[in-house]
Amino acid sequence: MGAPLTGAWVVLQPTNSVSNDLLVSGWAFEGNVIASVTILVDNASVGNAFYGVDRPDVAASVHGAPTNCGWSLGVDTTKLSNGAHTISVSVTDSANNVGGIPQPIQVTVNNAAPVATGPVANIALNAPTTSLVEGTIVAFSASATNSSGQAVAPAFTWSSSNPAVVQVTPTGAILPLAAGNATISVSAGGQTQQTAVTVAAGSGAPGTIQVSVGPEETVFQYTLNPCMEGDYPDAPARAVRLSDGSLALSAAHDQFWFMSFGADFYSLKRNCTPAWVSIDNWTASTFTNRQWIFSLYNDGSTIHALVHNEYHDPVAQFCLPGYSGDQNPCEYNSISYASSTDGGHTFTMLPSPQAVIAPPPIQWVPPSMAGEAEFDNLYYGYFEPTNIVHNTADGYYYARVIAFTPPPATPAGGNCVMRTQTLSDPTSWRAWDGSSFSLQMTNPYTGPSAANCVQNPTVQPYESLTFNTYLNKFMVAGGSNEWSGSNPTQCGIYLSLSSDLVNWSAEQLIEPAYIPAPTGCQKPGSNGLAGSIAYGSIIDHADPSLSFETPGRTPYLYYTRFNDNAENRDLVRVPLLITQH
Repeated sequence: MGAPLTGAWVVLQPTNSVSNDLLVSGWAFEGNVIASVTILVDNASVGNAFYGVDRPDVAASVHGAPTNCGWSLGVDTTKLSNGAHTISVSVTDSANNVGGIPQPIQVTVNNAAPVATGPVANIALNAPTTSLVEGTIVAFSASATNSSGQAVAPAFTWSSSNPAVVQVTPTGAILPLAAGNATISVSAGGQTQQTAVTVAAGSGAPGTIQVSVGPEETVFQYTLNPCMEGDYPDAPARAVRLSDGSLALSAAHDQFWFMSFGADFYSLKRNCTPAWVSIDNWTASTFTNRQWIFSLYNDGSTIHALVHNEYHDPVAQFCLPGYSGDQNPCEYNSISYASSTDGGHTFTMLPSPQAVIAPPPIQWVPPSMAGEAEFDNLYYGYFEPTNIVHNTADGYYYARVIAFTPPPATPAGGNCVMRTQTLSDPTSWRAWDGSSFSLQMTNPYTGPSAANCVQNPTVQPYESLTFNTYLNKFMVAGGSNEWSGSNPTQCGIYLSLSSDLVNWSAEQLIEPAYIPAPTGCQKPGSNGLAGSIAYGSIIDHADPSLSFETPGRTPYLYYTRFNDNAENRDLVRVPLLITQH
């Protein structure tokens, strides 16, 4: 190889009992560029790791190590036999020299035997009650045994004899829509069980909206499904329907952005070929830094994307020199445009800075003294766009964004709305300026600095924007809270409604929950994010639109669940039932 290969690696489970998806991670560098890092099990390749992961800890402690010398790969141990296996690592450089990182690791695979799916001899339908109330979800469940009485786990099929009165989800959540009667059936392996239900009329004050929340379903589980260490849902779930009727779903993390694909919402599977890799340019004016795909819109031929871009100054003395990731407190945010013409398998971006849609109103100014980044207003710009929604009344496409005003103004964050008639033209977006959509968010490096967008004067959630066809209004949903003086109260997932996308109703609580911010909304004793949920997103599986922008009365709420204070995060969903009194 070139200069001597230096590296180390670990497996992120106790070696005496590994199961499911085993994350194999490490770092490596040498004089030549690293071309590939191959993971081998019992001397047979199981895949190439993703190289270029941030390892500021290595750069700080190992002489000559670049920050992006890390690598990682998820190894599916269910494809291995239970028992002892040897994992080793082979590194190839740009000159095609091959070397190995020393010390293969011995692991013992210990996966539980899968539960048999049949044959099915008996089914039990478990109904907590058969006396239902309009607007209140009840969770039914089913179990099955074989002819010997042993439990089996078939795929159950649920149905309702009267969907106008009661709908039932594929997992058995019962959604009472109107007063009346129906029969609920569950089938598997040629067997069926049924139960009759009666729905009583619901009640509520005229004009009020009731939202009932059903049981959680796990969509992506970090201990089972990641392509690599750090592959977790760090943005709201966005879905589009593809030309063949199948689905693409986005909910990932920079640097490597992995999409999920499936025939329907119950067969989504991670595609471990990245659809996007953060450009991670270390110059603020490029607006191609650390990137998250936050919005998708399918017009039938192109999937348009709004990209959340974070510049964490890796050069300035009082930021975090040598590191451009989110542990660096200096943050300069913008929104850019990317697109896919292959069904979401790859996204591309115009050359810098042509892709920028919403840059901050001023150029980046690094801190001038230690501590300024943490305690002053060095967190500004536009970021975290919602879904894109097409307003058929005026022909414009709308999105909402978070805006933090730059210095020297007093730090202030809020929600702004912007629109365009041409999704493929980043320069065509205009933000609300207080009286019209006339504010062009111009590049402060190439033209005059723009004014700040005019923020909505009332508090609303911001993560999901749709047009609800049942309520006949635009709806935003996501994490928020109320305030009692300086103390946050009633933390959770909220909704707010609008007829014109500018004026919004007071937010209404959907579900109480611990959320990441403010810190007073975090779970007591967690010392961080564990136990919180974030990135709420409304997706109606029955929505006929290609971009799931027009949900109805029975959508799902998707969100990220934080299982610890690090990277163990799952994507989950719950069915909702909306009732307008």
